[in-house]
Amino acid sequence: MLNEADDLLGRAMDQEHSARMYRLVSFLASRKGEHARAEVALLQAAEEYPKDADILADLAMHWMQRNKRDKAEEIIEKLKDAGDEERAAELGSELARKFTEPVNCALCGREWRVPRDIPPQASLRIRDEPPDDLPAGTCSVCGKTVCIGCAKHNLGDDGRFRCAEDGVPLKLSDHRVIWLLSQWQAQR
Repeated sequence: MLNEADDLLGRAMDQEHSARMYRLVSFLASRKGEHARAEVALLQAAEEYPKDADILADLAMHWMQRNKRDKAEEIIEKLKDAGDEERAAELGSELARKFTEPVNCALCGREWRVPRDIPPQASLRIRDEPPDDLPAGTCSVCGKTVCIGCAKHNLGDDGRFRCAEDGVPLKLSDHRVIWLLSQWQAQR
């Protein structure tokens, strides 16, 4: 049935072009596994209808499915410019879920997002005092990560942040926490 629908849609495209027709061509091509053809249809549609929010959203989803994060981000920005900020925000959240993973403070629930593919990090020497909204470290016993703001309430006599549950010093052993602190330090 997909081939028949594709044939009928091809005949319809010979008579009239519309944003909806391009979207249908892309949808059918994707269903048939013809991802390059789906991409070409969406790119042609975006060129002819640059402010069409549905086309832009479909193109952003296509790039996400093809693991082309930079291109998806670019299209999401175009979607904002086209005036569909709500859908752009939804797609931005979906993009973040696909390419990043959360690290949460076990006490207040604060969330940081780190790339899924970061390699193990080297040790880190912090030169300045980080703000309260960054992670303080991870407990070696329970594995919970705590932000600096929450860890300040459990400061040991030795000046080190301690786990509220286990009382052991928090460590910079989680490569995701080290990455977050490295990013902050690099921007200073």
